[in-house]
Amino acid sequence: MKIVLGDLWQVEAKYCVISTNGTVSYNGNAVMGKGVALQAHNRYSGLRKLLGQLILTQGNIVHLIPRYNLVAFPTKHHFSKRADIDLIQQSVKELTNLAEQHSDCTFAMPVPGIGAGQLSIEQVWPLLRSLPDNVYVVVRSTETYQAVKKLGESMPTRSVSEHWHCRECGSCLANISGQLVCLDCSENPV
Repeated sequence: MKIVLGDLWQVEAKYCVISTNGTVSYNGNAVMGKGVALQAHNRYSGLRKLLGQLILTQGNIVHLIPRYNLVAFPTKHHFSKRADIDLIQQSVKELTNLAEQHSDCTFAMPVPGIGAGQLSIEQVWPLLRSLPDNVYVVVRSTETYQAVKKLGESMPTRSVSEHWHCRECGSCLANISGQLVCLDCSENPV
């Protein structure tokens, strides 16, 4: 696993990994109403229908979706519930297998389960440490960045904007919604 600072959709990776749940609506569409899942739904027409079919036929497991260069990564059984740490652990195992099978590809993912999933970074981060090096965990917010640093990770291992460094502290800058920002000192160099 490598840590990347910035926006998931701007990371150069073959596949974006999106946090999902196992809920399928009456019309066969996967429920994708929050977070990265909602962003993916808004980007890719037909994704909810395709993911809904995959969940109904194969279950609430990690799904490679080559049509959209996505990977569905289950964090919840039902959209209205908290993320399930055991499900995340299983999804990490499945993503690890997928990433090892596709070792020539890169995968970018957010820290799963900490937004709408309501888990803490301290609960989830230890599970992510076993991911292979072709999986990039994207850290976007200052809060997540600081929490990961407190867990003993050296930051960053890669940045969306590797050639930009903070003029105050020298750290790599993250591209957050089109703005280059230092997550160590909140300096905005542009």
